[in-house]
Amino acid sequence: MKSAICLAECMSSRCKIPPAFSIAIAYIMKFTQYESEITKFLKELKQKDPTLEQKQREGRAIWWDKAPIDLDARRRAEASRVKQQAYVYQTKH
Repeated sequence: MKSAICLAECMSSRCKIPPAFSIAIAYIMKFTQYESEITKFLKELKQKDPTLEQKQREGRAIWWDKAPIDLDARRRAEASRVKQQAYVYQTKH
Protein backbone atom coordinates (compact mmCIF):
# COMPACT_ATOMS: atom_id res chain seq x y z
CA MET A 1 0.00 0.00 0.00
CA LYS A 2 2.86 2.30 0.82
CA SER A 3 4.36 1.82 -2.63
CA ALA A 4 1.05 2.74 -4.31
CA ILE A 5 0.85 6.00 -2.32
CA CYS A 6 4.48 6.79 -3.11
CA LEU A 7 3.88 6.01 -6.77
CA ALA A 8 0.79 8.23 -6.91
CA GLU A 9 2.67 11.11 -5.27
CA CYS A 10 5.62 10.73 -7.60
CA MET A 11 3.41 10.63 -10.68
CA SER A 12 1.89 14.02 -9.80
CA SER A 13 3.20 17.13 -11.48
CA ARG A 14 4.75 18.57 -8.30
CA CYS A 15 7.15 15.63 -7.85
CA LYS A 16 10.69 16.14 -9.15
CA ILE A 17 11.49 12.42 -9.48
CA PRO A 18 11.23 11.12 -13.07
CA PRO A 19 8.30 8.73 -13.61
CA ALA A 20 10.53 5.84 -14.73
CA PHE A 21 12.52 6.13 -11.54
CA SER A 22 9.37 6.21 -9.40
CA ILE A 23 8.12 3.05 -11.12
CA ALA A 24 11.47 1.40 -10.37
CA ILE A 25 11.12 2.43 -6.72
CA ALA A 26 7.64 0.89 -6.55
CA TYR A 27 8.97 -2.29 -8.18
CA ILE A 28 11.81 -2.56 -5.66
CA MET A 29 9.48 -1.91 -2.73
CA LYS A 30 7.20 -4.69 -3.96
CA PHE A 31 10.03 -7.24 -4.05
CA THR A 32 11.60 -6.31 -0.72
CA GLN A 33 8.66 -8.15 0.82
CA TYR A 34 9.40 -11.27 -1.25
CA GLU A 35 10.36 -14.35 0.73
CA SER A 36 11.74 -17.43 -1.03
CA GLU A 37 10.55 -20.96 -0.35
CA ILE A 38 13.89 -21.81 1.23
CA THR A 39 13.66 -18.86 3.63
CA LYS A 40 10.12 -19.87 4.59
CA PHE A 41 11.27 -23.46 5.12
CA LEU A 42 14.17 -22.40 7.35
CA LYS A 43 11.97 -20.11 9.44
CA GLU A 44 9.42 -22.90 9.85
CA LEU A 45 12.17 -25.36 10.79
CA LYS A 46 13.55 -22.98 13.42
CA GLN A 47 10.07 -22.48 14.85
CA LYS A 48 9.57 -26.24 15.15
CA ASP A 49 12.95 -26.76 16.84
CA PRO A 50 14.13 -23.63 18.69
CA THR A 51 17.35 -25.38 19.77
CA LEU A 52 18.41 -26.02 16.16
CA GLU A 53 20.93 -23.18 15.99
CA GLN A 54 22.50 -24.24 19.30
CA LYS A 55 22.82 -27.80 17.98
CA GLN A 56 24.48 -26.48 14.83
CA ARG A 57 27.00 -24.51 16.90
CA GLU A 58 27.78 -27.59 19.00
CA GLY A 59 28.29 -29.67 15.85
CA ARG A 60 30.61 -27.04 14.42
CA ALA A 61 32.59 -26.99 17.65
CA ILE A 62 33.13 -30.75 17.44
CA TRP A 63 34.49 -30.80 13.89
CA TRP A 64 35.86 -27.35 13.09
CA ASP A 65 36.66 -25.21 16.13
CA LYS A 66 40.11 -26.20 17.31
CA ALA A 67 42.08 -25.34 20.42
CA PRO A 68 44.90 -22.81 20.03
CA ILE A 69 48.23 -24.25 18.87
CA ASP A 70 51.00 -24.53 21.46
CA LEU A 71 53.87 -22.99 19.51
CA ASP A 72 56.58 -24.37 21.81
CA ALA A 73 55.29 -27.94 21.52
CA ARG A 74 55.03 -27.56 17.76
CA ARG A 75 58.60 -26.24 17.51
CA ARG A 76 59.89 -29.19 19.58
CA ALA A 77 57.96 -31.69 17.42
CA GLU A 78 59.40 -30.22 14.22
CA ALA A 79 62.92 -30.25 15.66
CA SER A 80 62.66 -33.91 16.70
CA ARG A 81 61.32 -35.08 13.35
CA VAL A 82 63.60 -37.51 11.49
CA LYS A 83 64.12 -36.62 7.84
CA GLN A 84 62.71 -39.20 5.46
CA GLN A 85 65.03 -40.49 2.75
CA ALA A 86 64.27 -39.54 -0.84
CA TYR A 87 63.19 -42.98 -1.99
CA VAL A 88 61.69 -44.86 0.95
CA TYR A 89 61.83 -48.34 -0.62
CA GLN A 90 65.57 -48.21 -1.37
CA THR A 91 67.69 -50.05 1.16
CA LYS A 92 70.93 -48.55 2.36
CA HIS A 93 74.01 -50.65 1.51
